Parts: sequence; structure tokens; C-alpha cells
Amino acid sequence: MPVKYYDTIMKAPVLRDPRGFIIPANQPDFATAVKFVNALIRTGIQIQQATADFTVAGKKYPAGSYVVKADQAFRPHLLDMFEPQDHPNDFQYPGGPPVRPYDAAGWTLAYLMNVQFDRVLDGFDGPFKKLPYGELQSPEGHVAGTAGVVIC
Repeated sequence: MPVKYYDTIMKAPVLRDPRGFIIPANQPDFATAVKFVNALIRTGIQIQQATADFTVAGKKYPAGSYVVKADQAFRPHLLDMFEPQDHPNDFQYPGGPPVRPYDAAGWTLAYLMNVQFDRVLDGFDGPFKKLPYGELQSPEGHVAGTAGVVIC
């Protein structure tokens, strides 16, 4: 079999493991993204945060975005939290009923929480600072309104 057929499988970008994930700070529900980051921190995942705007793979990201590099000790867990799961397509026999799964649990937390992120295939660096180990994050923001105004 020609090598080009193996290359289409072994070198396909969609099948490659990522070098990291970027969680942009300008997503619609950044507070939920911070909850997701805190869930990762609680399980020992090392998180970095951008100290300034940066560009990776031609896309611009704002300061405050979270960066999760894949070269760390709990990499399998990290991939479980970001990557979609591939469940088997089992049937008892051709055309027959499906084999029931042992449970209906999902564990791709980023999808369950609707967190927007980018999967980065090549190595990257930027103006990132490592967050202190175990230090949970709080979303930054402000409350708009007027204090002391009574509406009748």
C-alpha cells in the first residue's frame, strides 16, 4: 500500500493531539469559563493566564484569556475535559437493537458547560503567567447601575 495513504491518517491535523487549549476572555459567558478553569485547578491541572493581548495561529486573544498547555502531568485528564468522546456504535447483530451502555454519563466538561475554547495543534508561547498552584480564580468585572435610586 502506498505511503501516502498512511500519511493521510497519521498526519491528519484533526487526528493530532493538541499542544494546548486557549479559553478566550471575550466569550459571552466568561464567568462559566472561570468555573470550568476552577474545576481544572481543583484536579491538579496547571493553568496559565495571558498578561497582555497575544496572537496564536493567526487568531488574536485578549489579555486575561486562560491557556492550558497539554505538556503536563495530568494530560489524559486534561484531554478528557476538552476533547469529545467517541462512544462505540454497538449493535447486538446487523440491523438489531443497540447494546445498552452501562451509563449515560458524559465527561467532556468543556462541552457540558458550553465553554468556548480553541484547540491549538502546534507549540505556542506568549505573555503568559502561571497561576499559583491550587489558587482558584474569580471572574473580573463590574456591576452597572445606580445606587440609591428608588423607582416607584
